[in-house]
Amino acid sequence: MRLRCPSCDAVYDVPEGAVPPEGRDVQCTNCDHLWFQEGARADDPAPKGDQEEVEAPPVSAAREGTDAAAGEMPEGWDEGIEWPRKASEAAPTAHDGPRLRTPADVADIDLLREEAERERRARAAERRAAASAAGSQVDPTPGAPPAAPVGLVEPPSVPAEDRIATGPKGRGREALPDVDEINSSLRPAEPGEEDGAPAPRDRERSGFRAGFIGSVLVFALAVLFYGFAPDIGRAVPALAGPMDGYVGWVNGRRATLDAGARDLAARLSGLADD
Repeated sequence: MRLRCPSCDAVYDVPEGAVPPEGRDVQCTNCDHLWFQEGARADDPAPKGDQEEVEAPPVSAAREGTDAAAGEMPEGWDEGIEWPRKASEAAPTAHDGPRLRTPADVADIDLLREEAERERRARAAERRAAASAAGSQVDPTPGAPPAAPVGLVEPPSVPAEDRIATGPKGRGREALPDVDEINSSLRPAEPGEEDGAPAPRDRERSGFRAGFIGSVLVFALAVLFYGFAPDIGRAVPALAGPMDGYVGWVNGRRATLDAGARDLAARLSGLADD
C-alpha cells in the first residue's frame, strides 16, 4: 500500500495490514505532519497511481522490433513503463515507512493537551491574583492628586535662576573644611598637655573650686557645732568643756562684730549729717 504525505508529498510503501479498514492517524517522518489515513476497502477499486502495476511489453514484439530495426529501438517503445525515480527526485524519507499513530499515542496527545490547558489556566489565575493584590495596595484616598514622577517635576517655588546661582555655591561651601576645626587642630599644645598633666589654668580653676567648697563646709560645721553644742555636751560629757569654750569664743566674736558694726553705722550717720 502506498501512502503520500499531503504536506511534503513524501511517498511511503507500507504493508496492506498496516492501515486497518476503519483508518488510523499517520505522521510523516519528513515534515512531522499528522493526518488521518482511510483504510482500503474490499469493494473500493485501487487508487490509480498508488497500486498501479507496470505491464511489461510483449517479448515477441520487442524481438520483432529489434530485428526489424537492426539494433534500433522503435519510437514509443518505452510508453507505459514507469521508470524508478532518481535519488534527487525521490521524496526524502528518514525511514522505510511513516510513523503510524496508535490509540495509545492519541491518548497521550490528549493527556498532554489537557495538562497544557490546566497549566495555562493556573498561570492566568496567578496573574489575576497578583493584579488584584497590587490593586488592593494602592492608596484608596479619594481626591489625592497623583504623585509626580521623581526627577521630572521640580518645585515651582524656587526659580531656575536661583537654583543655578545657589546650587554650585552651596555645594562649594559644603565641600570647604571648617576654619574653626583647622585652627583648633593647629593650636600649639600647652605645657603639661603632652605629658598628660593638667594645664595651669585648669589647676587654678580646680583649686578655687576646692577652696570655696571647703570654706562653705567649714562654716556649715561651725554653725552646726555652735547650735548643737549643749546637745553634744550632754551626749558626750567629755566634750562638754570644749563645746562651752567654743560657744564662749563664738559669742565673743559676735560681740566684737556687733560693736564694730555699730561704730561703723555711727560714723556713716555722722558723715551724712555733715
